[in-house]
This record gives sequence, C-alpha cells and structure tokens, in this order.
Amino acid sequence: LAYEVTERKLLREFEQFGPVKDLKIIKDDKQKDKSKGFSFVEFEHEEDMKRAYRAADGLRLEGRQIVVDVERGHTVPNWLPRRLGGGLGGTRLGGKDKNVFVPGRFDPSKAEMSRGVPPQQQQA
Repeated sequence: LAYEVTERKLLREFEQFGPVKDLKIIKDDKQKDKSKGFSFVEFEHEEDMKRAYRAADGLRLEGRQIVVDVERGHTVPNWLPRRLGGGLGGTRLGGKDKNVFVPGRFDPSKAEMSRGVPPQQQQA
C-alpha cells in the first residue's frame, strides 16, 4: 500500500465490492500520521470479501500495486500459521534452506516469462 493512501481513498476503492464494516490503515508508532504500508478492511458480508480478494489483488493505488489477502486465523476453521506447521504449504520459493521473497502472489508462468524464456521452451 502506498504511504500516501488515506482511509477515505481506500474506502472509496473497496466500497465497490460491498459494504465495508471496518477499515484501518496501520500507522507507525513513532510517527503517528505515517502509514506502515498496510491496512485491514473488514466487509459486512463474506461474499463481498471474496469478491474483493479476487478482483482487488494487483489493483494500483497511488501508483503502487496492492496485494490483497485474507486473514485466515479468524476466518478458516482449524487454521495454523506456517510457523506452527500450518500455512498454505508448498507456496514458499526456494525450499527450507532458502527463503526467496516475491511480492504479491507467485505465478510460475509469469516468473518464467520474466527471465525471458517462454514456458514451453524451458529445458528440464
């Protein structure tokens, strides 16, 4: 999330998916009016949340692409975070010995194209 995005701008973008119950941009503890670059948006209806999850991921706000995710700890029964042995499994790049961070969702076809090699021409 761009640091310049206000709650009003964020609300305007996410209201198109349905009624927003709560919206909070997380601020820096030391500089109270500076954003940390992420926020939480809570919808009144689960269907609206799912629609926003699918449609708003990758949306550009204030010149920056945003990543939309779901807080699974409160929404998915029996969810365990990765640090406790749960998580989505198999989505981390590089294996256990390497931790490669890729912004947004990982799409193998896009990663192959970013190296300049079309997927059908890659060698095993």
